[in-house]
Amino acid sequence: MALTVSNAAGSNTLTKTGYIQVTEKPVADFSASPTSGKAPLNVAFTDISTGIPTKWKWDFGDGTTSTKQNLTHKYSKAGNYTVALTVSNTAGSNTVTKTGYVIVK
Repeated sequence: MALTVSNAAGSNTLTKTGYIQVTEKPVADFSASPTSGKAPLNVAFTDISTGIPTKWKWDFGDGTTSTKQNLTHKYSKAGNYTVALTVSNTAGSNTVTKTGYVIVK
């Protein structure tokens, strides 16, 4: 971005590189490993969202949540768990839900 000002005495230009940045709405996505096993099961969740999110909200389907970007969550009881991740930035937010994604035996 450049701004030039002029008057009878002359002119001056100021240039700022990277001054304006366009932020896109993020698109939520994640991976996890392992997604099945015996209780207690520690699952490593990795954010693979696009659009440069700045906030995260995980819902692990067992009544617990987190606001960390990447983490390990411990499932203590057997069951099929639906996991959701909501990501947001200044342009908006997006949620991905994976039904029955983690299976604990």
